[in-house]
Amino acid sequence: IVDPNNTSILFCGTRNNGLCKSTNAGATWSKVSSLNLTTTPNANGISFVVMDPSSGSSGSATQTIITGISRTGTNLYRSNDGGATFTEISGAPSNLMPHRAVLTSNGNLFITYANNAGPWDISAPGQMWKYNLQSGAWTNITVTGFTGAYGGISVDPANPDRLVASSLNTYAYQYTAA
Repeated sequence: IVDPNNTSILFCGTRNNGLCKSTNAGATWSKVSSLNLTTTPNANGISFVVMDPSSGSSGSATQTIITGISRTGTNLYRSNDGGATFTEISGAPSNLMPHRAVLTSNGNLFITYANNAGPWDISAPGQMWKYNLQSGAWTNITVTGFTGAYGGISVDPANPDRLVASSLNTYAYQYTAA
């Protein structure tokens, strides 16, 4: 991800080398030691890195960074100091793995979850959650009646209340006219 406030700063979540950072537009990279992670049991590593542009100003480093780790248990971390330190985000679902996340203009982070890395090894329903960056409040927004897992998620830039989420490992018969 490119820092929205300073385009010379880049973060890359990897499968085997944890979180890496560049401060010179990608010419060189270093491991972010404050997020002590190399890989995960499923070898997927970091699922996503999201930055909150409102936590910085033009030309300076964005301060709030959220990372999702492809594992159950402790799997969401937050930095409020541009990546110098990371702490676990409490209240996140620990029995599922975060897959993708999107931050809305009104400060809500929407995260999709499944019980495995996917796409083929999902065996239980997933969930969708909303995490408010300011209050720390969690809200389960899983669609009622859908029993599959969730993968991608996107937000309408003109309307932070309009989301699109995709399913993961959900197969349904497609009708074709004879």
